[in-house]
Amino acid sequence: MGLLDTIKDAVSVIQKADNLDLYRQILDIQRQALEQQEAMLKLIAENKELKAQLQRKGRVIRHKQPVITLEGEDTVYCASCYGKDDKLIQMKLVDGYYWCPVCHVTHIHLPID
Repeated sequence: MGLLDTIKDAVSVIQKADNLDLYRQILDIQRQALEQQEAMLKLIAENKELKAQLQRKGRVIRHKQPVITLEGEDTVYCASCYGKDDKLIQMKLVDGYYWCPVCHVTHIHLPID
């Protein structure tokens, strides 16, 4: 039985005992438990995202030009945006040049070394 189930059972017993002050205290504990559960779920999601970022950093391949690729992939990303915001912004290929649609800074001629 989980914490919330235990609290619900306690609320039921207190309601039968007709103790309003104790009932309010249990409801406050229940609210706090729900807030802590919500905070824990947020932390779990944040931890998962940080682990994914760390794994991705291990796959980054830097090139002579200001672009990056990920190990095992052919997609070209802007090194400026990655360095600044830790975001993988896919570069667009136009007329034999790669350019970043976000920062508009990087213009790379093929081939990429």
